[in-house]
Amino acid sequence: MEPLGLYLKQVRESKKLTIDKVIEDTFIMKKFILAIEDDDFSSFPGEAYLKGFLRNYGEYLGLDPSDLISRYERIKMSETPSPTELLIPKPKVFFSRMLLIILAVVFAIAVIVGVGAVVMAMRTTMANSTPKTVEEIESEKEKARSEKKKSLLVKEKKKDVVEADNKSKVFTFEAEADNFTVKKEEKISFKLDDDKIYSIWVSELEPTVILESSAGKQQFLIANGFTNKFDVNGDGKEDLEIVLSYWTDKNATIGLKRIANSLWSDSSIDSEFFLPDTIEIIGENTNKSEISVMLSLSEMSYLKYQIDKNPEVERTFNAGAVLELKANDRILLWMSNAGAVSADFSAYNKRMVLGEKGKVDVKIIAWTRNNGNYSLQMSSLN
Repeated sequence: MEPLGLYLKQVRESKKLTIDKVIEDTFIMKKFILAIEDDDFSSFPGEAYLKGFLRNYGEYLGLDPSDLISRYERIKMSETPSPTELLIPKPKVFFSRMLLIILAVVFAIAVIVGVGAVVMAMRTTMANSTPKTVEEIESEKEKARSEKKKSLLVKEKKKDVVEADNKSKVFTFEAEADNFTVKKEEKISFKLDDDKIYSIWVSELEPTVILESSAGKQQFLIANGFTNKFDVNGDGKEDLEIVLSYWTDKNATIGLKRIANSLWSDSSIDSEFFLPDTIEIIGENTNKSEISVMLSLSEMSYLKYQIDKNPEVERTFNAGAVLELKANDRILLWMSNAGAVSADFSAYNKRMVLGEKGKVDVKIIAWTRNNGNYSLQMSSLN
């Protein structure tokens, strides 16, 4: 079986990616990248961390994370020694008749001695005992009742301490965006589009922050300042943007922002999904034409985009990067730093910055119906 680390290293080298480039793009520490490629799985503090880094590294290389995890499991299983000792019958032990007789005699002597000792102890106790007075009997009963009461009080106090320790704070996330400083197991609850209440909480703080959701989903936060997307309920849509500000072994400070998952049923988006105060009219026409926009990045930023109904594409772009997007009906664009992204619609002689620096934004560029004509508009989503 081909070593997993060698396979990943060959894929990386085939893409002409250096270790430093991988670190720059994924924010995974160098020692973990080297450990994965050297098949040194003992360098990770736990299997959950190893699988998380394998999943992130695989996605970055364009590989199927599930296939990588399966390959790791097969390697792990092949290296586990089989319990051959269970297949080899244990030799039977035979005792000679003489040995059995000796053991029987020793046992009989021990029983006789033990019975004699018990009888002597009972006789001694009876000889030394004297009848107790009524006052002594009542005093002993009162003492027993007092000891029992103390024991119950101690148990109640211990119960109160345990219950207090198990009660973690529950924060309610109601704003469009908010920041929280949470300890392990402290929950943040909120509603999603299905009107159900979900919770997320920090399950680990070392060596990296791991978030869990009440729907059984898990998210690794691998770097400060990096925008992570979290599908909280497992419906295939990303529900939260999460930015890890900093963390220690005591708590983590994270910023949360709801991702607007607007719905549409045909090739033209009705303007009701647009935020009125953010609408930009790019151009108007009696018929729709190809949407073409050139994006320029002044700073390193994380972008995710969807062209029409094609699969989403996401990656981190360095400062100075240029990206051309073309679509028939619409473009959805998620930005971790909207102020660093400029859009150039050369067909309509329009150029604009897509937001404020350091602000997360979701833009839609689409043809909309407007009094029988079509209007190419750009807006933030509801």
